Amino acid sequence: MTQHHFPSGVSDSGYGEYAIHIATDALTPLGFRILSAYEPQSKRTNSRLPFFFGFRVFGRAKGDVEFPLWRELLGQALRQILFQRPGQALLYAAFSLESFIDHLLTNKLKGSGVGEVYTDHILRVAERKYELHALDRAPGLSKGQIDRLYARLNESVFTPRNRLAHGKLKATEITTGMAIQAIKATAEFMWDWSLDARPWLLPHLKPYRFEDLIDNELLLACDAKV
Repeated sequence: MTQHHFPSGVSDSGYGEYAIHIATDALTPLGFRILSAYEPQSKRTNSRLPFFFGFRVFGRAKGDVEFPLWRELLGQALRQILFQRPGQALLYAAFSLESFIDHLLTNKLKGSGVGEVYTDHILRVAERKYELHALDRAPGLSKGQIDRLYARLNESVFTPRNRLAHGKLKATEITTGMAIQAIKATAEFMWDWSLDARPWLLPHLKPYRFEDLIDNELLLACDAKV
């Protein structure tokens, strides 16, 4: 994380002296509005110098490399958390984890030369714990360590997902903490298990120069104050 104090070196900018509230509005794939207002009882000013804020927009553009399905599902889990829908977030986290494990197992079975019909059969009837034991990409884990790893995944992800999907839990009974724990357990498992998964779990940020984000009018105003 980087922090910037702007304007720097401008002694009478008034930076940080005016309490304001900022929010986004009308968020769409094409843009959004930023709304700002003084907080009640805050000092007022007509100067632009005391106010500077930044934001980052995360998304995908046309021509970007297609995400694996498990990564799309994990992203949906995070979106549901932002929308304050923990039940849906937990479901998406479990779907993502299952898709990730099945993806690894499918690749292994294809490499062994078994047919597609048998691969489909294995994916349909196999238990998750034994699928983990069948994979050879674990970071040097023993049988007991894999059993304990599965137990953590089962407790945080699969069991609450099954209880929710089978009607034993209501969506309103899934707390934000439970959903976050499921997402965290899923992402940690993916990161630790497969080196190939790590690039997909990291944000891809384009570099920028901070000064490029400041418009010329404000820069001129700051120069006049120095």
